[in-house]
Amino acid sequence: MKKSQGITWTLKMASYAAILGIAMFWIGTTGASAETLNIGGNAMPPWSMEDGPDGAGINVDIVREAAKRAGYDTTYKVVPFKRKLEDFRQEAIDVDPGSNPQWRTDDKDISVYSIPFYESFNVVLVRKDSGISAETVQDLKGKRIGCLAGHNYTDGFQEAFASGDLLRDDANSHESNVKKLNAKRVDGVIIDQETAGYIIKELGLNPDDFTPAYAFQTKSVLHIRLHKSKEALLPKLDAALQAMKDDGTIQRIVEKYTK
Repeated sequence: MKKSQGITWTLKMASYAAILGIAMFWIGTTGASAETLNIGGNAMPPWSMEDGPDGAGINVDIVREAAKRAGYDTTYKVVPFKRKLEDFRQEAIDVDPGSNPQWRTDDKDISVYSIPFYESFNVVLVRKDSGISAETVQDLKGKRIGCLAGHNYTDGFQEAFASGDLLRDDANSHESNVKKLNAKRVDGVIIDQETAGYIIKELGLNPDDFTPAYAFQTKSVLHIRLHKSKEALLPKLDAALQAMKDDGTIQRIVEKYTK
């Protein structure tokens, strides 16, 4: 082989190697896909609801942001509550966005949980002009209290309803209860503060017309519930959630819906 031919052959091989290297890099980068977390929600504003331009609810927005920081993609769908639980069991969804081990004991073998990211609690919301305040359940004796149909309540309220010390007035939604309270058809309603803030804003009512008369001692500690098949993703999600707590992101998401 002549020297000039050898140089040409060497240059051609170098060019082929460079092209092959670029091709392999392109395949490696475009072929790699981020892990996807499939989130399931049910209609429970402001915690989870249909997707919209401003978000899909407190819990869903928190999960999405944590997943983004951890490097994971997400999908989201809204289904009835019982369907959401079944979808989780069938691995049609991976994430129950705002949950607690005490609420999902039937699924403990297939569930893992993130660090707690938020605490919520119920209050007895009253109209400010009623003058009602209470340190104990008995301080509300004789009052008509709006409740959600089928729900049981802690702090002695369930017992007070059963004995007749408190009058229970059931509705099928928190919105109906707040409307009854605003119309003075009930003396108070049991509701978490975040939902109260959201509904008062959505109904266009004046938040200064309402106040908590009693704060429940029992807290709802919220976690991300992850299907056990995704357990390996928890460390990065936990780190993201902790950073979001520390930098105020979680509180800002809550306030977006409730103020």
